[in-house]
Order: sequence, then structure tokens, then C-alpha cells
Amino acid sequence: PEPEPEPVSTNDAAGDEVCRAKKALIASESGRAQVCGALNWACDSGGGMEHVAAVCGAAHRCLDNAEQQVSFEAKAGLVFDDYFQRARGSQGDDACDFGGVTEVVSAASCGDGYCDAVTEERCGERCVSDCGESQSTWCPAPEPEPEPEPEPEPEPEPEPEPEPETEVEKPGSGSQWTLVWQDEFELDTLDESKWDYEVNCWGGGNAEKQCYRRENVQVVDGLLRIEAVRGDFTGTAEGCTLNNDNSCTWTQPATSGRIRSLKHSWRYGKFEFRAQLPAGDFLWPALWMLPTDRVYGGWPSSGEIDVMEARGQDPDRYEGTLHFGEPWPRNRWQGSGHLDVRTNLQTAFHTYAVEWDEDAIRWLFDERLVHTESLVRFFSDPGNPYTDERQPFDQRFHLIINLAVGGHYFNSATYGTFD
Repeated sequence: PEPEPEPVSTNDAAGDEVCRAKKALIASESGRAQVCGALNWACDSGGGMEHVAAVCGAAHRCLDNAEQQVSFEAKAGLVFDDYFQRARGSQGDDACDFGGVTEVVSAASCGDGYCDAVTEERCGERCVSDCGESQSTWCPAPEPEPEPEPEPEPEPEPEPEPEPETEVEKPGSGSQWTLVWQDEFELDTLDESKWDYEVNCWGGGNAEKQCYRRENVQVVDGLLRIEAVRGDFTGTAEGCTLNNDNSCTWTQPATSGRIRSLKHSWRYGKFEFRAQLPAGDFLWPALWMLPTDRVYGGWPSSGEIDVMEARGQDPDRYEGTLHFGEPWPRNRWQGSGHLDVRTNLQTAFHTYAVEWDEDAIRWLFDERLVHTESLVRFFSDPGNPYTDERQPFDQRFHLIINLAVGGHYFNSATYGTFD
């Protein structure tokens, strides 16, 4: 049998509560992570550093050995440094409306499977009362009182059966949407009421090897076609849409195309592309979104949503990514990594999509959910302009379709050197 835990002072309500739940909440690595994760939620309701420190401190005293202590201190440090100091610490230590440390612990113990680890009285109506109606989703619902058996009544005459209700499918599996914009490329040329051509030789800031031209974008038989062509090309200032580093007149070893829907932008929705990817080494097709208003500053502070980007050498893989944070080189990104879809993306059309709402962005491949990123978080570092959760992915974004050639996206150790 395991040894009995060391006694905790009875006048330390937080320590007593956490130690009673020690086996379920502290004995495992994941348990300790859940304790501090629950504290994040508690402070979202107005909690301060003092309350969280008391809870984590009480949990710390319940640990059995130095190894557990070091691990817990590391996780507690992440909670303090990465969340509260930069997000909620300014609200002070007395903002929590749970009525004291014991109530914070109780709230963290409600729902998510915690109630069965503490005393029985925490698993019933008191748990619901501690959390409050506004946080009822975190609490187990009280057991319904048994209804009295009804007295027998005369059987009513049968009524016609109601028509079955239309089933509403869940996000990620073909939800009901209202179409607000589309382009099926049915004209003989690009519809410039919907799209803008981009013309430049800058290389996207990634040392790409192409100049973007109008001539490399065509509409043929109801399809948009972007073609990358080898051959040295020197750009001109005339018609150039981006002159970073005086790059309009640079010479590149290839040409290609890039278009954007700058006249049309959206905040939230389902964005869907049907595409067949190009085959060829160092080809970099991308379906993505950039902010229209740049509310939080230049790239990547105002965000970037990559619906799909792929490498020509990887015919059965693509990636979906969010970019955010401070300007380069302190920029940050997070996403799916390599998505191995086990089908050749270069020999047939497939559908790439994101479903973006206030709380999450979901990536779908052929209507199958393949990755999710929560937006209920701070995308924040000390130098970032963000002041609240969901920023910068709470603004309008527009669409971009392009085909790049070479660049930093191709790690030389894996893919060799562009020639």
C-alpha cells in the first residue's frame, strides 16, 4: 500500500482540499497539469495571483519526492510567467469572485472528472453552487428528482406523427452554411471584381526564386491555372505592387503567379478551395489568408492563416498553420505540421478548407477534420501588441492563391539546394 500523505494544517482549507484529491489530481504528471490548467480557467473569471499561488502552493506540499517537486514547480512557473504575469496579473489579487481559495479549488474540482476524486459533498449541488450558474458548463448537473408516477388516464385518440426534424451536422462534418461569395472561374479571364493580381520580384521575404506576373495566371475551361516557368526574368517598376527592398527590378530565375481577394474580406466563416497541386521539385503552392486592416501591425503581428501549403517533393503531404507574434526574427507559428493524407495531391482535385469562428480554427481535407487550433488563448509574447484572447484572429482576412518557387520553406538538409 502507498504511505499515508503527510498531514496538512486543518486551518489551510486549500491544502486540505487538494491533499484529499492527491491520488487523482497530483500523483500523475497529467494530473498536475490539469490542476494548473483549471486555474487558468478560474482566473478567467477574475482570479488573482494570490489565490492561484495558494492553490499551487498547497498542491506542492502534497508531493512525495524531489522529482515530483521539480516537475510541479516547472508547470506552476509556466502558469505564473506565461499566463498571469502578462495577461491577468494587472487585475490585482482580490478580483476573484469565488469567495476565497477554498472556492477556487472547489471550482477547479467541478466537472472534467474531478468531482469523483474529492469528498462526496463536492459532487452534488454544493459543487454547482460553488461554480455558479455562469460557469455551469464546468459543473456536474444535480441529479434530477424522481418524478411521481402519473395516475392512469384514458388513452387519447392517436395524433398524426410529426415530420422528422432536419438533422444539423456538427462542425467539421459538413455543417449548414450560407454561401456569401464564390468564384467558379467561368469567365474567359480572371474576374478582377473579385481578385487582384500581385506583381513583384521580392521573393515573399523567404528568398523565393520567382517574379510574380499577370501572364502566369490564366483561366481555362472553368479552371484557374497558375503556371511557374523557368527562365531569368527582370521586373520593372511599371505595374509593380510591392517594392520591398527596391525589389521591383530584381532578376529571378523563374516567373509565376499570385492573386488576392483584397476587395473582399471576412471575419469568421468557412473558406473552401478545390485544387490540384502542381508536381515538381521546389514548387510551393499555397492557399492562405492575410489580414486586410493590419490592426496589430505588420507581419506577422496581425496574423496569417495558412489553409494549405505544400512542397512539390511531397506529393501526399501538406500543412495548415497560424502565424502571429512579434516581427521577424521573433515571429511565432503553430499548426498541424505535416499532414500525411495518403493520397497523391498532384494527380487529382481535393478540397482544402478551414472553419473559423470566434473560438477555434478547424482544418478540413475533403470534408474530413484533420486539425484544430483553439483561439481561446493569448497569442502573446512580451513584445506583442495583443491585449486579449483571440487576437490577432479577430479581424477581417482576405484570400490569397499563389505558386512560389524555392525559398526557406525547403530545408536544404532534407530537400537539397535549388538549382
